[in-house]
Amino acid sequence: MSYKKPHGNKGKKRTKEQKLNISKAHIGLPGYWKGKTKTKEHVEKCANTLRKRYKSGEIELNSGTFKKGGTPHNKGKIGICSEETIKKMSDAQLANPNRYWLGKEREDLKEENHFNWKGDNDYGGKFTYRLKEKIRKRDNCKCQECGLDQENHFRDEKKCKLSVHHIDFNKKNNKENNLLTVCNTCHRKLHKGHMTYNIQKPLEINI
Repeated sequence: MSYKKPHGNKGKKRTKEQKLNISKAHIGLPGYWKGKTKTKEHVEKCANTLRKRYKSGEIELNSGTFKKGGTPHNKGKIGICSEETIKKMSDAQLANPNRYWLGKEREDLKEENHFNWKGDNDYGGKFTYRLKEKIRKRDNCKCQECGLDQENHFRDEKKCKLSVHHIDFNKKNNKENNLLTVCNTCHRKLHKGHMTYNIQKPLEINI
């Protein structure tokens, strides 16, 4: 019968001071898993262990893990990040082509299911993010009136997407041949009657 020597620290509780000293001692050292690859079996084993510990009440979800009804760790706190840092994070999110919800729609938050739904809106519920992205892509992300591209399109000194305009001014007519990509300036001028269309209505294109 083989005997496995138990780990020296098993069952022992460390004080906050001890944990802090251990943490400081590891600063600058490479992490245990750096450069290593976990097998699927190892990942599944760890996940099952955590599930069991969570169900038994041994551990709780940490404050950084999102859960419905939970309170964000920074809610109500002001001045954690500087204005410069906030702008950098915002720009990084806008520039990320792999944003999780980019091009996706949540069925549980569409139209009457959305918490801000106030009855049928002016657009008939079909003027969706996906449709607008499709029109921008069709028009090469350029204003079809003045030629301004989306990379140089700003609002209040912040980069923003080009607008999608209804050519016949009927917000419920969301057919692709009635939609046009324009910048904010041209959009305002068109609605105020200060500008007429420089190009013909685009043909309906399926992308």
